[in-house]
Amino acid sequence: MNIINKEILGNINIADMDKYGSSITGIRLNVNNAYTDIPDLLKEYIDSNEEDNESWQQIQNRINYIYSAVSIMLAKLDEETNFILKVKEDISNNKLLIFKPNLISPICIDPTTHGAGLMIYLNTNWSIIAAIMRWFHDYANIHYSHMAIAEGGCSIELYGVQYSKYTKHTITNEAIFEGRSHDFYGDDDNFYGGWGFYFARKYLSYHCTSDEDDNPMNGYEESCKGIYLSPGEAINKMMIYDINQLQIDRSRGRTIDIPDGQNYSEIVLHKVIVGGNSSDLEDIKLYPGCVLINVPTMKLHAQDLITNALKNLGLGLYPLQCAVTENPSDTNWLYGSQNTKIPSYRSLVPHSPLIMKIDGNTHLPMRDKYGRYIIKRTAGFSGTQCDIIKAVQSQGILIVNISDNINIVNVVHAVPTEAQPIPEGFIWASLDCVALDTFCARYCFNTPQCWSQKN
Repeated sequence: MNIINKEILGNINIADMDKYGSSITGIRLNVNNAYTDIPDLLKEYIDSNEEDNESWQQIQNRINYIYSAVSIMLAKLDEETNFILKVKEDISNNKLLIFKPNLISPICIDPTTHGAGLMIYLNTNWSIIAAIMRWFHDYANIHYSHMAIAEGGCSIELYGVQYSKYTKHTITNEAIFEGRSHDFYGDDDNFYGGWGFYFARKYLSYHCTSDEDDNPMNGYEESCKGIYLSPGEAINKMMIYDINQLQIDRSRGRTIDIPDGQNYSEIVLHKVIVGGNSSDLEDIKLYPGCVLINVPTMKLHAQDLITNALKNLGLGLYPLQCAVTENPSDTNWLYGSQNTKIPSYRSLVPHSPLIMKIDGNTHLPMRDKYGRYIIKRTAGFSGTQCDIIKAVQSQGILIVNISDNINIVNVVHAVPTEAQPIPEGFIWASLDCVALDTFCARYCFNTPQCWSQKN
């Protein structure tokens, strides 16, 4: 792997390094100058009714610092791979620049205290997305209406139900991603809680042109109202797409064949990602496809060693609300469980080589007529991830992987009270998700601090 970073390399002779593998660029930041203090500053800003200009300026300074680092790293990746040429070509063909964060449970802004939510370290920080979006805008001259967020966190809809009951107003899934829900129909106060993309929009609004096509605030109202617009319909808007919700309208999804698939021969994916049917001109107009910017955050994982670039796509693109039939009331889900209106986990995709058949109602292992457990042999978690990545790549989609290793989450990613953020300060990027994950795993498990408890 060709790792390009003068600060990391120091006096190492670059000629002695492997120059034949996939390019990986990286940069190391001062953790204290990055996003560590943003949750506290954001709380001050929210509690002031968004009038504390000093807090907001400090937030902007930290994102500017991340942006400066990202600019050096991605410019170097472009120098090595010339990927921006392909990005510009695709955008000129009306494809969307789709950003896929890693949101296990997007509760980064606590709805009660407005401080850091319980899941703050387990999710891609919205400030990283803001910095990367600004880089593509400035470096490649891509307007914000040609960008979008696509995400399908497992518990997003459950929080939507909970927050709607709490506020007695409809809080949409997209509004939770925004982290701020505004009542466009009345004079009620704003509701804060969720991820925080609204504040990324606000930051980007200081770094745009006067062109209406370049206004990053366009699309926020649609998030709060739950208005769905396909990429072809979202003129001058930067949208958020919940890629879980296919059963509402199965025309939003498309079945992708997977040659030599290990666990699946075909997978249903949201057209925002894979584009429309190539034989249907109207479908292509509505869903022209995308360039996929994969932005995971590095965490240790109980089953897969690490969760990073591979897993953010290899599990995160499977739509939860996608049933066996196209009947809107069908809850016999293809990839998620339980068989209720709101599935909670992608537990039906193979996570291990041997899978017991589970009763969708009792959640107990099923037996055959001889009393033996019904077991299916699979290619395991690796096969699950490979299948969906092959499906995406088969559609000619360019994938740029940018991994946030500023705080590597130690111990376990699934239990927020046990997760330990280790300040490492790195951001890494590559067009090769396998090479990137291999490198990050080698770095992580050869660094003593990553094995220790945080002091």
